[in-house]
Amino acid sequence: MEPINPYPGQRQDRREVFLRREKDWRIGGIVYQIFVDRFAPSLSLETKKNFYQAPRTLQAWNALPKRGVKDPQTSYWSHELAFWGGDLMSVVSKINYLKQLGVDIIYLNPIFEAMSNHKYDTYDYERISSEYGSMEDFKQLIKVFKENSLKLILDGVFNHMAIGSPKFKEANQNPSSEYRSWFVFGNQFPTGERLWHNAPSLPELNLKNNKVRDYLFNGSDSIVKRYLALGVDGWRLDTAIELGF
Repeated sequence: MEPINPYPGQRQDRREVFLRREKDWRIGGIVYQIFVDRFAPSLSLETKKNFYQAPRTLQAWNALPKRGVKDPQTSYWSHELAFWGGDLMSVVSKINYLKQLGVDIIYLNPIFEAMSNHKYDTYDYERISSEYGSMEDFKQLIKVFKENSLKLILDGVFNHMAIGSPKFKEANQNPSSEYRSWFVFGNQFPTGERLWHNAPSLPELNLKNNKVRDYLFNGSDSIVKRYLALGVDGWRLDTAIELGF
């Protein structure tokens, strides 16, 4: 005789939960992380060398990364501005390699317009960083990934922007700017603005400002939703613990 279940319906409910989890691509998939600049050599390096002018540098593909020096003029370390030249189309060129690895999900390090090679210093969320390619290149990457049943996750750097980003520069120079309240200014900060972990190149966004939140993820035309509409499957959130609920 089957024992009495003190929680009627629970067994079926649990089974449905596990079945849903099995179908959810976010659970149990093999994720492969790609740092675009270093993943594969560009197929068109000669046509984009103008993107690597000083203070940036372009390294030989087989050169080993080296620790750099701090540049007080740019607020960056020189190794942050050293590039190897990889781009979105060079990622696409390795689709067969990625398939052979048996991965399910590709997670790209940040790809939005930025000064550094790591691109955690966003200049413009609405543009693909020039040395990585164009928005059309990005759409082509999405198309190829979908044709090969690969999911795509982008890196959402929504806690801070770059000190050289147009929005911050305007906010910093003009107290009446509509972007002034997007950041936090005050004499209590050594450099006059709140920075992420005191990194001089990374002023923090004011995420208590509803206009900032709407622009990034809450609004109907937010950055998050725009890229999902293009076919991106999900987001990895940078410094997620600092974003708030």
